Amino acid sequence: MFGNASTNSSASTSYNINDYTTNQSGNGSNSATLTLSNMSYDDYNGALVRVQVSAPSFACGEDTVSCVAKITVIPVDTDGDGVPDREDGDDDNDGILDVDEGGEDLDTDGDGIPNRIDLDSDGDGCNDVIEAGFTDGDDDGLVGSGTPTVDETGKVEGHSYDTPQDKDSDGTKDFLQVSTQAVVTSHPIDVIRQGGDDAEFSATFTGDAP
Repeated sequence: MFGNASTNSSASTSYNINDYTTNQSGNGSNSATLTLSNMSYDDYNGALVRVQVSAPSFACGEDTVSCVAKITVIPVDTDGDGVPDREDGDDDNDGILDVDEGGEDLDTDGDGIPNRIDLDSDGDGCNDVIEAGFTDGDDDGLVGSGTPTVDETGKVEGHSYDTPQDKDSDGTKDFLQVSTQAVVTSHPIDVIRQGGDDAEFSATFTGDAP
């Protein structure tokens, strides 16, 4: 359900969206450029733009109006499932709802890619779908195997969208928490004891292990 660009568009020259005026004047041919950036689908798709010019010093002249130009904004569809991000409940088809990934702009690992379209939101090398406790048969970061089939809301069909897991119960979902592989650095060694004696084994490790 996310994916709308900011509605605060900017222009190369200060303007009013309904009445843009340039102070350029002189003889011959003049030109002016209106540049819109960061256009949102809701605010600008289908909008019409035209130019009106006049020569104040020519009393017999009338204002001249250009032909109308139409703005078409193509909505972003990050996962290519046919449902635009603005209407898609799971923008990247990783099996985690966008609202559970932090909404529109949350970027946990600071890589410039919002969690909702980032297959590894915490940047720890383990895909979100796995850390959330779901299956990824072909290891492509998308829930399930092959190309997901989605419903009209962009959710993967046949997937339950259960709450992502928090295996260490620290209040932060595992896919939003940087973790590392546990590695044994010192292994138990063989011991020889007499019957009835005690035996003790020890090991050391690095990483996030209980």
